[in-house]
Amino acid sequence: MTPHSDIKRGWLKAYRKELKTLIDAGTFALEYPEPHESVVPTMETNRVKIRSDGSLDKLKTRIVVRGDLQNKMGLGEDSWSPTASFRSLKVFLADAARHRVRVWQLDFVGAFLQSRVRSRVFVRLPIVYAELFPEYKQY
Repeated sequence: MTPHSDIKRGWLKAYRKELKTLIDAGTFALEYPEPHESVVPTMETNRVKIRSDGSLDKLKTRIVVRGDLQNKMGLGEDSWSPTASFRSLKVFLADAARHRVRVWQLDFVGAFLQSRVRSRVFVRLPIVYAELFPEYKQY
């Protein structure tokens, strides 16, 4: 067994976990678009998390819809997502330090899945997922 096979297994585990999260949250409904309806592509973002000693902590992946293409495709949905800038974060942390306030971090897994969609948006997952994860082939 090579180190490369361990890494491959780790990435496959990360992808399977992400697909399971999306499916368990009811993100997808299996429907077919009408001829006049567009299909928005998806993409993956991958991140390697490293421990403080430099060793591998975990591999993370996110499967996301190319929201930047939705308006270009004439879907009319507002795909803007509010996020704090790094400068705002630094000001917030500096103010907390100045006032000696404890800061807590909170992570909502799949938080974006909770938003309502005002119209039908069709996405197509890459066909390779059907080969890699036969249990999710229908998606």
